[in-house]
Amino acid sequence: MILINFKNYIFGEKALRLAKKIEKYLPNAIVAVANADIELIKNKTDLKVYSEYIEHKKIDKNAKGSLLNHSEHRISFNNIKKDVAAIKDQIIKLENADLDTSRKLTQLDSVILGLEPKFEKFEISQKNKKEKIEEQIIQENQDHHDNIIKSLTVTQQEIFKTIYAIQQQLETDNISIKSLAKVYYPTKKYEDVRSTLSEYLTILSTMGLVAKNRKGKESYVNITKTGSKIINKLNIKFDE
Repeated sequence: MILINFKNYIFGEKALRLAKKIEKYLPNAIVAVANADIELIKNKTDLKVYSEYIEHKKIDKNAKGSLLNHSEHRISFNNIKKDVAAIKDQIIKLENADLDTSRKLTQLDSVILGLEPKFEKFEISQKNKKEKIEEQIIQENQDHHDNIIKSLTVTQQEIFKTIYAIQQQLETDNISIKSLAKVYYPTKKYEDVRSTLSEYLTILSTMGLVAKNRKGKESYVNITKTGSKIINKLNIKFDE
């Protein structure tokens, strides 16, 4: 084992430069440095760093060990024995602290293990609740769609079906109301049915089945998402 004591001859950056040279050529050496330089050299090198002496019966927390006595910090043999005893007591306290920490961690592990089934149960409960809510929403939507279908008059259903049929045949979303009138009222003039058709479309729009819009002077209508669901629910089949 090689131990190099810097004594009080070298400090700070000079001590660090020397430590790095020692690390390069004697990587397994131990260096004993002034207490003020212990943390610096510990952080900047991979060397084992010792303190040059025990201060207040304690070893610096950043040091791996300490010299007990040297020429520039002489202490009596009796004080050395006291320092060694104090260090042993410090080690015992640290070991006891580790044991106490270990016991607390073990207890914490037990608590966590006890909580895991509760968390799993909670997650399952939340999942079941979410599924139940989703099922309820689906059912409410289905009931809402059923109520819409029941509330439609025969004429309203026929106009609704006609809009959908034209969309499918022309492969377009927006259908001009004039085109709808021509298909649904083939023997009548548009001026004669415009008001009546507009009222039916307003009712369908209020129910959320169709949407009306204008492009320039032309008025258009298209099936909404809700309307598409109603169409699918009705299983309407049209002749090609």
